[in-house]
Amino acid sequence: MPETTVLLCRCATHTCLDQADVCALHQALEPLDDIDLRVVDDLCGLAEKKRLEKTGIGKHDHVVACFPRAVRWLLNDSSENSDQQHTQFHNLRENSADEILLKLKLPLPASTGIPPGSDTGDDRPPEWPPWYPVIDYDRCTHCGQCLSFCLFNVFDKDEQNDVVVAAPRNCKDNCPACARICPEVAIMFPKTDSAPINGDEIQDELLEREKALIALQQSSGANLHAFLSNRNRNAGKGLLKPEARKRIFGDR
Repeated sequence: MPETTVLLCRCATHTCLDQADVCALHQALEPLDDIDLRVVDDLCGLAEKKRLEKTGIGKHDHVVACFPRAVRWLLNDSSENSDQQHTQFHNLRENSADEILLKLKLPLPASTGIPPGSDTGDDRPPEWPPWYPVIDYDRCTHCGQCLSFCLFNVFDKDEQNDVVVAAPRNCKDNCPACARICPEVAIMFPKTDSAPINGDEIQDELLEREKALIALQQSSGANLHAFLSNRNRNAGKGLLKPEARKRIFGDR
């Protein structure tokens, strides 16, 4: 009976992780009798499908993926029974396979080969590249600025009036614009390179908040009100919903 469970994400759709490191970890962990290894093609895609409980990967002793803050909230949002109290997260974007194996106190692999496939039947090319925002609810104040800003109706509010990612597949691939204008730096895109939007720890609160304000202003040039009004008309959708526009601009 395996004593330790390990979830390994390949991030195969956007290749954010070094596939040689993924392969090395697979080769090192697969033969061990006391390790229950699960390899998934893309954790973001699996989470979006709400399949974590169905495939039995909701709880693990170790999760090897990208930045821990992003992965924690990705799992939390995708599984009502996700218990992360005793889970250790390992960042394969900043640590090599050898470094992670040392943290796990496991031997290094003798050689590397072809990157492995997943254990969940998700190796076929996805019909949709899993790119969408993940909300850090320790930071989010549910102000709704992301909901008002997004043209693609990715966000909504639930029965408790909390902001949620309601339509992940509406998100435009490689577009983290909503994260850049979040005043609380609460929106993450695990696959982007930009920190702390990628889930990296926030080093300077004041700087990041200032950057969010500047990003919102720069998205409009000198006249934010004129820009949003014009974009709203041209898009045929509400960039700012009426109640949000009134809150920001008053009766202008």
